[in-house]
Amino acid sequence: TPGLDPRLFALLSRIAIATTPHAQADAANAVIPELLAERPVGASLRSANAVVAALTPGGVPVDDPTLARRFGVSERTIQRALRSTLVQGPTWVGRWVRRRRVRGCCHRPTRPTSPPYVRSLRRLQDS
Repeated sequence: TPGLDPRLFALLSRIAIATTPHAQADAANAVIPELLAERPVGASLRSANAVVAALTPGGVPVDDPTLARRFGVSERTIQRALRSTLVQGPTWVGRWVRRRRVRGCCHRPTRPTSPPYVRSLRRLQDS
């Protein structure tokens, strides 16, 4: 509703008036750069986004020191970036990424029995 978040309501209203999914995607592609020009993405958000993107495909533990080295920052910088943008620390983010990965595997028609899948299930049970 416009009373809760006027900016978000205006954004979604501009996208929702499009009649097809393709037109909605085009509308979103037109609106989002305008919003980013008004409020550029900060360094902390970019860092948090990069960390989550790095965790998602490969399963690198969030507390792995090589993750901080990969981005050329300290582990504390990663902690601050995650807390300031996702309002959660590295442990929670790591669990969240693993749960999403496992949930995606469980929804497949055949459940894999590969070692990474089994390790993820065991980590979830232990957390």
